[in-house]
Order: sequence, then structure tokens, then C-alpha cells
Amino acid sequence: MSRKLWAWFVCFEGVHREVEGFIVIGLYWTVLELQYRDIEMIAPHRKNKNRPKTHDGRKLKRYKKWGRSRAVRLPFQLPVVGGPLREVGTELPGVRISRVHRHPVKMVIKVLLHRVSGKDRVMTPPTIDVGLYVPANPPLGLIRAYTLFARLIQLDSVVTEDHFQTFFPTAIWDEEFSWLAAQSPAPHDVFDYQTLLGYLASRAGRLRTGVVVTEPIRRHPVLIAQAMLTLSHMTKRTPILGIGAGERENTEPYGLDFSHPVGRLEEALKIIRICFSCQGPIDFEGEHYRLDGAVMDLKAPKGKTPEVWIGGRGPRMLRLTGEFGDGWYPNMIASPEEYAAKLETIHAAAQEAGRDPQAITPSLEQYVVVAPTEHEARAMLDTKLVRFFGLLLPADAWRRAGSEHPFGETFRGFVDFVPEQYDRKTLEDAIAVVPSELVAEGPLMWGTPEQVANKLKTFGEVGLRHVVIVLLSPAISKRAALYGLRATRRIARLLGSRR
Repeated sequence: MSRKLWAWFVCFEGVHREVEGFIVIGLYWTVLELQYRDIEMIAPHRKNKNRPKTHDGRKLKRYKKWGRSRAVRLPFQLPVVGGPLREVGTELPGVRISRVHRHPVKMVIKVLLHRVSGKDRVMTPPTIDVGLYVPANPPLGLIRAYTLFARLIQLDSVVTEDHFQTFFPTAIWDEEFSWLAAQSPAPHDVFDYQTLLGYLASRAGRLRTGVVVTEPIRRHPVLIAQAMLTLSHMTKRTPILGIGAGERENTEPYGLDFSHPVGRLEEALKIIRICFSCQGPIDFEGEHYRLDGAVMDLKAPKGKTPEVWIGGRGPRMLRLTGEFGDGWYPNMIASPEEYAAKLETIHAAAQEAGRDPQAITPSLEQYVVVAPTEHEARAMLDTKLVRFFGLLLPADAWRRAGSEHPFGETFRGFVDFVPEQYDRKTLEDAIAVVPSELVAEGPLMWGTPEQVANKLKTFGEVGLRHVVIVLLSPAISKRAALYGLRATRRIARLLGSRR
């Protein structure tokens, strides 16, 4: 017991910056806040022979040194010894609404240790699996805290990015733009994803880990394959290899050729698939890569071959997803109808390639602004940071909103944006003309947790099975950062119960 408690506290070692302190407080609040909970555990009187029974008939085990019956409401489903807790209203003995005891510390410690152990899992699989996007920025203690939080609330995955720099330009990175600028004077301090995932592997428990997304321009496909095969030996579940065609910000400033990115990706996917499945020398002759007797004999443990999730929305990227992908990982999808049409294209490509379309996991990277009330969330849309997000939408999205993109009619959004190529005046003038309806009605989801969950359910009705939540609101204010954690838990719970 003492060693487990020590491990619990050590995971927060080095948390010294103010931003980390707020996140840790949010974790503590999310787990221990008692006044709004609808799940509780009953510790019956130690001398009561007629103790309540669980759903399978076994008696609830009494808790030593507890002299009176005590009730503790908990923020998530947890099994008590003898059977799992259920939602209030199922008339399960041992679960009821009652006054919260003012000293629930022993129960909370048991709950946290059981949750961190990963031994309990929800019996019914969720309708939509929920993952959390973790920025690959220092401090490292904050990333540990996010990972632990994802474990505590039983998310499915925690993923990070592969970037040399972020999308936030240094020219406008100040406290007016985001309160985080006071904590980190430079927005582009980014960890290497391969090293970071190896570090998180032993801390992730039953979470799936992965990258969303890398590309085969900065990294050779054999190196990408080796890194993910190595990760599969470190994690308990199958890792996710998100891969796409790349972006200009990570290539052109560093002297790398960004021409023919989709053709390069197609060859890389073939090589990665060979590395995952074949033994012995590899020969490959392509326009971008050439292998002559290359060897990659490292293989994943049985049943843990990394899954290839392809990020993209264009016709060629959708075809590659159907031919080579285990999953589809798009972003900037504005409506369920658009999502359904692109997913149908993927299924058709999979059938043409002789693959099972249902074996491809339809996922979504969803940017979210969330607040306790719709009014607060709507007010966040007028902040400089969120309007900057609208600037990163492609020119065709602006045209649908009846406006012309200030960066040109061929601008492709994230793919073409190189943040350090713009000065402050250019960026501020561009942000000023972002249409309000583009932000409010575009691919950004905003509202209360219930509203966000309902919007995601409409995507689930057309095939979505895994969503990775990317919170924008925590960068707006400290209060929004704290609430974002609670909101993530709430969204995950709303998406996790079948109708």
C-alpha cells in the first residue's frame, strides 16, 4: 500500500510551474468534489449481519475500523469488492443517494488506488470511444498529470503530436492572446513524440497511446515503423500510428522537400506495412524511397501490431485510407453529412482493395470550446485565440461563409500555414476579418458539455467510433482550464452510455 501511495505522489514530482498547479488542482477537484455526484459507494455497519448484496448475490465486504455506515459519492463508476457499482436509479442494493460523509478520505484512497491499477473496466463498451489530446510541450509534469487524469476517468486513449513548431506565431504570442504566454515565453518548445511516448508507456496503464499525426518526410518510414513496433512492447494495448502527408511548417523552413506529399505517403505506407508483417530482407523500388536488402526483423507482440490511422480529407487521402488504413483520423469536418460522405468513399476504396470496410476505425480530431453555460462558451468565440483558429480554416470554408480568405483563395489552412512567416500587423488584420459565423458554425464545436456530446452523437449516428478531444478553451483562461477537465469527464460519460 505504501509503495502505491508513494507512486501516486511521485507522478506529480517536478510540478512547479503555475500552469501545472492549476491542472493538478483540477485533477483533485474532479476526483474529490462531492456535492454534485450521482454515484456513491456504501460502507455498511461493521456489525450488521444483514449486509446488502451485490448484483451477483455476494455480500459486500465490510471495511475495517469503520464504526458507522458511511456513504461517499464518486465521480465515476468503480467496482466495490463483490461487484461493480451501477448508475443511480437501477435499484442496485448498496447504491443510493444520501448525505456525503464529511471524512471520506479512506474510501477515496481505496478508489484512487483501484482506478490507477486499471483492474476495473466498464463492462459495456462505449458508443464512441473518447481520447484526449496532450500537447507535447513542457513541463513534463503537466503531461504526466494529463495522462493520469485520462486514466482516472477511463478514457480510451491519450495521444500527442509530431511537430517542430506549433501553429501559434511568436509575433502574437502574449498574454492578450493566451494566459499561457506568461508561463512559456516561446510557443514552439516541443518534445519529440517518439521519446515522449516511450516515457508515457509505463504510465498509461490500459490507455492506448499514439501520435496524431506524423509524416514520412522528416522521418524515414522504416524508422517510423521501428519506433511504433518498439512502443508496442512497452504498452498494454495496441499503439496508434497516426500518419499523414505533412504540413509546410514542419518541412519547408528546415530545407525539406514538401513536393508530392501524397505520393510519398503512399510509398511510405507500403513500406510500413511490409515492416509490420514481413521477416527478412526488404526490397522496394519507388520514386521517393528505395530499399535494397533492408532488414527490419523487430515484430510486435501477438495481437499488438500498431494500427495505422491515416489523417486526411482529400480524395487521394481517403483512397489511401481505404487501401492501407486501420483507422481514419480527419479534422476540420464541419457536419455529419460531410463526415458520412467521406466515410462512404473510404469504404468503397476498401472494398475495391479487397478489405473489410468495417475493420477501419472511423475517428475524428475535434477542437472544442466548452463552458458551464452556452452564454460563456459563446463569449469565448470572440476571443483572439479562437478567432485565430478561424484564420487556420481553408479558403473553401471561408467561401462557404461568403468571405475571402486573407491569405489567398488557394490557402489550405493548417497545411499551408507557416507561423513565423507573418508579422504581428498582418496577423492582427487577418484575425479582425474572421467571420463570426465561420467560427460559430464551422468545424469548431462549442457549448456546454451536454451540447458538445449531443453534437458528437450526431457524428456517431453516421459512423464515428473514436473521437480525440482537443480543448481550446483551457488556453483562454485559468478558470476555463480547470473546467475543461471536468467537461472532458462529463462528455466522455455522456458518449459512453448506449441508448
